[in-house]
Amino acid sequence: MIAQQTGETMETGEGTFEESGTRRGDLQKLASLNGAYDSQEYTLVPAPEYETTKAIRDNNDEVIWESGISRNPQCLSVSLYLTGDSFRWNAGAYLQEAAKESVVTSRYYFDTDDLVAREPDVFIYMIAERYLHELSVIPGYNTMALQIQ
Repeated sequence: MIAQQTGETMETGEGTFEESGTRRGDLQKLASLNGAYDSQEYTLVPAPEYETTKAIRDNNDEVIWESGISRNPQCLSVSLYLTGDSFRWNAGAYLQEAAKESVVTSRYYFDTDDLVAREPDVFIYMIAERYLHELSVIPGYNTMALQIQ
């Protein structure tokens, strides 16, 4: 899709996944299941090449807003803005490496004013089916918006 819109493509090398620990997943939280149901986490080796320039964390020390730049010399010359639930991080690292500049944010802290001010080349809004009913309130979905400086 990005290639269709920009005319640019990026070659990616092969990688493998390694176990990197466990964490409490979304469905586990929703069902109030204990640590016996923690999800196995995996990381790509080699890791995507990008540098975080600013990160904002919530009270649980989870990143809810992050800006960064790609360190991959073959990255696309586009800016990217991605918002979504926790699953945004699964694709986010690859997209952050692919775009020269990026912002990745939790949908709970999605600030439409920040999006408009940045004028990204590519905007991706990821949403789980269980939240589709919320699309009727977008744009302007700033229920918990931060003031990003």
